Amino acid sequence: MKFREFVGEKKAKEINNIVVVKEIVKKKEIIETNIGPTEKNFFEQVSMENNDQTYLGFGLSKRNIKRVFDYIKSWLIKYKVSFESVNPYLTVYLLANLPSKKSILIEDIENTKKITYEPKGTIKVINYDGMDRILLDYIPNDDYSYILENIFNSLNIYVIKKLCHIELFKIKSGIFTHKMYGDMMYSVPEIPFLKLGNVNLRRK
Repeated sequence: MKFREFVGEKKAKEINNIVVVKEIVKKKEIIETNIGPTEKNFFEQVSMENNDQTYLGFGLSKRNIKRVFDYIKSWLIKYKVSFESVNPYLTVYLLANLPSKKSILIEDIENTKKITYEPKGTIKVINYDGMDRILLDYIPNDDYSYILENIFNSLNIYVIKKLCHIELFKIKSGIFTHKMYGDMMYSVPEIPFLKLGNVNLRRK
């Protein structure tokens, strides 16, 4: 007699599910940190609670993005939306476990950044910390991501999140409607390709 016939189809499925759950519980991902090997989820929680996360970005030529910056600004003024402009960087990673001498990381990256980033051609609005943020989306450069992540691995730096955007404006949450966004996107100027400037590290 087959096992499924002996215990019943439903019971067999329950037993299989229990086995799968046990396997998931057993497999805890361990990562190298500056305090030694640490369970991944625990490390992420501690770094978040201690505000020990850092954005990696690159400075930009403001002249290069001035046209699209001024275009978005004109729409905010037209709709009488109060805004705060943001010093623009191409933000590509949220990191944790950085070395105490961050100059080591900066020097390693500075030697590699002859890279161009291609725009997705879209403007995006996201909500973060109670504010709506207007971003320009870019396409991740996989070849350069590989180079950067090798540097991170060599320094035991942990990648919390991968990103690829420029934040331009912050506005009060909920004011910028779908209609405003649609109107603004209708004739948005061409979003430029980017060449990377100085490495920038900003605490989250």
